Amino acid sequence: MYKNIVDGNHQMEPGMPESFNVLLKEIRSLGINIELEDE
Repeated sequence: MYKNIVDGNHQMEPGMPESFNVLLKEIRSLGINIELEDE
């Protein structure tokens, strides 16, 4: 995101929130394997 702002490209693609990625890593650290499927 920072590189896009510096380069003048203000279009952002929606994606997975970073807090959700952190949650996935915490769940995986407990030994629970979670795989996400793209629609």
